[in-house]
Amino acid sequence: MKLLRSLLFLSLGFVTVLYAHGITVSKSGLTSGAAVASAATITPSGNSFHVTGVTTITAITVLAADTKICAIFDGILTVTDNNTTLNTAGNFVTTADDILCLVSDGTNWRESSRSVN
Repeated sequence: MKLLRSLLFLSLGFVTVLYAHGITVSKSGLTSGAAVASAATITPSGNSFHVTGVTTITAITVLAADTKICAIFDGILTVTDNNTTLNTAGNFVTTADDILCLVSDGTNWRESSRSVN
C-alpha cells in the first residue's frame, strides 16, 4: 500500500507518465531520468538523462544487456574511452547539447552514436 501511495500514474494520450524519482516512462518502455552530475563514474538515471558539470567521465555503471542510454550534456567535459567497460569511437569532448548514445552488453558499454550540436 505504501508503494502505491508513493506513485502517481497519469495517462496522457500516447504517453504514460510515472512520477516516481523524476522518471518519465513512455509506452515504448524507455525512461527519461533526472540530471546526473558528472564524476569519474556516473550511473544512468534513465534511458535518456542530462549530464551536468565539467568533471571528466571515465566509466559508466554497466546495466543489463541490451539497455540503451543517451546522455545529453549541459556543458564542456570529456568522456574518456577506457577500452574496457566504456568503448567509444575515441574520447569525446562535449559541448552544450551534445549527445552520446550507448548500448550495454551486460559487461561493457558500446557507443552507438554521438551528436555534436
